[in-house]
Amino acid sequence: GVEGLLRFRHGERGILEPDSFIKTAELGGRIAKLTDFVLDQATQWCAVWQAAGWPLTVAVNLSKAGLGDLTLPDRAAALCEQHGLATGQLVFELTESSLATVATALLEVTTRLRLKGFQLSLDDFGTGYASLEELRSLPFNELKLDKQFVQAAGHDPRSRAILENACRLATELKMSTVAEGVETR
Repeated sequence: GVEGLLRFRHGERGILEPDSFIKTAELGGRIAKLTDFVLDQATQWCAVWQAAGWPLTVAVNLSKAGLGDLTLPDRAAALCEQHGLATGQLVFELTESSLATVATALLEVTTRLRLKGFQLSLDDFGTGYASLEELRSLPFNELKLDKQFVQAAGHDPRSRAILENACRLATELKMSTVAEGVETR
């Protein structure tokens, strides 16, 4: 996946990271437009890489507000079709903290995304609010292990145990795993 696609250059404050403007976009009712912009850019770049012989996937983070948008799956599928991509090349990442939203809307949107062939990744696993119930009931197909456990696994037995058991759990649930922050052998 590709991270860091969205940054804004501010005249006085320099480069702004998404954390500094996502909440404002959500509160101002502009998160759907921002999500569409990011999806359009992500699918365009994915198509460019595919044409160059690199059939990659691209990951897009979904905000908490975006999880209640029932039109998102159709809009994302249309963008994939427009750019000649399979929906499976687009991964929607949901952070554990975003799962503390309205359960009905969350289940509807995630189910619609999976039915259309998109991949769903539970991001930052181990640091938020996800319970085993969410892993059981929501249609995730990827578990993204947070870098704090990955980076500490080489020297901290407790972190290693958490990491190993999270991988074992993902395997049993037929989910792929992604380890963030791998910097050593």
